[in-house]
Amino acid sequence: MKKVMVILTVMSTCILLNSCQKSELTDPQNYLNEQNSKSSNSAVNKKNLSIGDYYQGGIIFYIDETGNHGLIVSTSDLGEAPWGCPGVLIDGTQWELGTGATNTKTILRKCSQVGTAADIVADLVVMDTVSGNKNNKGDGKKYQDWYLPSIDELYTLLIMVHESTDPVLVNLFPTGGYWTSVEGPEFWHVPVPLDPTVSAFSWYYYSKIDFPTSGPLFEPQPYSRTFINNVVAIRSF
Repeated sequence: MKKVMVILTVMSTCILLNSCQKSELTDPQNYLNEQNSKSSNSAVNKKNLSIGDYYQGGIIFYIDETGNHGLIVSTSDLGEAPWGCPGVLIDGTQWELGTGATNTKTILRKCSQVGTAADIVADLVVMDTVSGNKNNKGDGKKYQDWYLPSIDELYTLLIMVHESTDPVLVNLFPTGGYWTSVEGPEFWHVPVPLDPTVSAFSWYYYSKIDFPTSGPLFEPQPYSRTFINNVVAIRSF
């Protein structure tokens, strides 16, 4: 899952991102503080869950305002893959939290190519083991409803990973690009229309290993669908 070779290319691309669509993103530390506050202070958190808990096959990285629902990232190393199906219009994929599952289903319905990022996460099956770890709320069940994160879901995840001290998470997310479930844009820094069927959005991330104190979280950017990027699976609870 290493992609140091593309750092210079990505950095030059990121220079252009000042004028990109949906670029008003929350400060990572403030966002993380808000989510931690929701998970620890909610009076209706009947499940007594917190961000960073091992739960239902992975690690919780987001909890909603009720304290009882959120998002989990798998700790399985899924390697790298293309986004797939260049030339095929997927259409309708969304950026926001809560849209990754629908995005992935749309991709799989319209793209029959095997070995793609969406194909890999859809095939993932995780048995949630129970251990003595105090923050492991394992239940011994099997979970197979994984999907590719949307742009906002991946952003939320990478913030949590960047601030985490959990070695499992830190090692699972080395420096490199990570696929989202969002198709490429029709407009991106240029006034002329682009072909959305040839690209998809990825997020380039610098890990703590490379930047021990303050690695940057770059904004999302379109990559060729044939490019080999890291694959990460998430699920909802």
